Amino acid sequence: MKYIDSSVFAKRYAYERLEKGADKAREEIEKSRRGEEILVSSILLIGEVVSIFDKWHRRHILSEDELREQLSLFVEDIIELTNNGGLILEPISPLIFISSVRFITQYHISVGDSIHLYTALMYLPRQEEFLCSDKNLNTAAREEGFVINDPEK
Repeated sequence: MKYIDSSVFAKRYAYERLEKGADKAREEIEKSRRGEEILVSSILLIGEVVSIFDKWHRRHILSEDELREQLSLFVEDIIELTNNGGLILEPISPLIFISSVRFITQYHISVGDSIHLYTALMYLPRQEEFLCSDKNLNTAAREEGFVINDPEK
């Protein structure tokens, strides 16, 4: 079981020339599709990936048609992966939210990243892989004992 952050999941839909580590991200997601690995994340992943697509569209990396196509592929992937057990998306309960906020001041990360980190801690023992391309979140996850797997490295 591995934790996957939206910074890596979104790379599955990008060209390697546009997003460093896209090929490695696709490999990780394909492992979960084939049942070789289970990926865990917070439900925040969905909104964050859509936000990344929107950013690509606003930067003219994706046309309107490409944006719609990526969104459709993303929804299909989420449905397939959650139905086949390759992806677990943890809902955000009040307890998760309240328990995660300490990471904001401890590691100086966003509320979303604090929820991702707390979710990983709920599901995975330390020394498990944390798939992420966000420098600040990687630093916090490393401090909490996870093995960082950044596809950009």
